[in-house]
Amino acid sequence: MAEHGICAKCYGKDMSTGKLVNIGEAVGVIAAQSIGEPGTQLTLRTFHTGGIKITGEDITLGLPRVEQLFEVRKPKKQAVISEINGTVEDIIKENNNRNKVVISPETSIEGLSNSEEKKKIYHIPPELRLIVEKGQKISAGEKLTVGFIDPHEILKIQGIKAVQEYLLKEIQAVYRSQGVNINDKHIEAIIRQIARLNMVYVRSARDSELLSGELVYVSDFEKANLKVVEENKEIVEKNKELLENRRTISPLVSDKTGEVIVE
Repeated sequence: MAEHGICAKCYGKDMSTGKLVNIGEAVGVIAAQSIGEPGTQLTLRTFHTGGIKITGEDITLGLPRVEQLFEVRKPKKQAVISEINGTVEDIIKENNNRNKVVISPETSIEGLSNSEEKKKIYHIPPELRLIVEKGQKISAGEKLTVGFIDPHEILKIQGIKAVQEYLLKEIQAVYRSQGVNINDKHIEAIIRQIARLNMVYVRSARDSELLSGELVYVSDFEKANLKVVEENKEIVEKNKELLENRRTISPLVSDKTGEVIVE
């Protein structure tokens, strides 16, 4: 794996030659062109499924949806997702027209005694239609209602790889709905830069050359820890709760592909 950039073998073949991509090839520029040019074929529109408005939710497609994904914005009609693997134990209609969904976690024999404490309860707003039923098996990150999933929630519940896979799947779905085929590697190259998911937040720099509170590449973080271990010093600590402390998914700035900001 390359410390910076993309490993040639990881990227694979150059689509124009069919041979392994050359070291130093500007694959980011190629990716931007491969995604940007077909983007003109996307239809700018918002429509209702089957001509019917579903509980106030517009299904956004075309360029607006692609922009939403690349900029990693929170969707207007955000779906409620499960935080745990388990079963929908009960769905209760509340007085204010909300639905209360109770999810029981998957438990081992040892975990039976405290399973009640680990149940998750979700109060669903009346404008969000439920798409689960009582007794249904559910996975962490799975939608309980209609709406789009917030990538930040996926990061918190399922981790980095799940966010990358979600963005890839959703972006491809938009292009393919308009009959546009794009190789996954081009979208993956952009996601790698936009999401900055290859970085960590240094909580405590200890005896390293890093600074507490800074964002660094994972490769630099690992090298710093290796160096201090060799010198018998205290290792660097990274913050495991990145999402709760700062926004770790950074939006694309203007039209400058690959240039990002961290808030």
